[in-house]
Amino acid sequence: MGNKAAYLLAPKTPLSIQPAPLTHPQPNEIVIRNHALAINPIDWKQQDTGVVISGFPYIMGMDIAGTVVEVGPGIMEFAKGDRVAAIAPALTMQKKEYGGFQLYTVVPTNLVSRIPDNIAFTEAAVLPLGLVTAANGLFEPGNLGLKPPSTSISTDPAANEGKAILIWGGSGSVGSCAI
Repeated sequence: MGNKAAYLLAPKTPLSIQPAPLTHPQPNEIVIRNHALAINPIDWKQQDTGVVISGFPYIMGMDIAGTVVEVGPGIMEFAKGDRVAAIAPALTMQKKEYGGFQLYTVVPTNLVSRIPDNIAFTEAAVLPLGLVTAANGLFEPGNLGLKPPSTSISTDPAANEGKAILIWGGSGSVGSCAI
């Protein structure tokens, strides 16, 4: 099992497909064999300007979907063969193994969700960053601060009473997730 990645070697250059190390997961990590990737605005901004990249070569990409191929020590919530979608955190963690634009990506388990068999990898790959961004805007105290939805029967129906939002132009991934 070999790994390949699309490296950004410098700003304003095309990506270069090259062999990449295959990193084994640490505690609280899994390795995902990517089947689908999404391209986000931050990806082309990084490629054009090198913004928030600490060094080159760099592996971009945040939204991935694929199959778990290896789990770190003590991981019980995921198993080899699980179908998952995840946010690849190379942008925040500055580690090449966390970049999404490669065959195999290491991801902390708190950034991974299982996907059902009836959702294609290509459909799932566009959700992680869009969902996180929409949830941040809707529920974080520094933003709208709405009470998050709950599956609990004892939720307070008045928690968001009197609050309304208008999502204007919600045709993109973040707007669709917010809707």
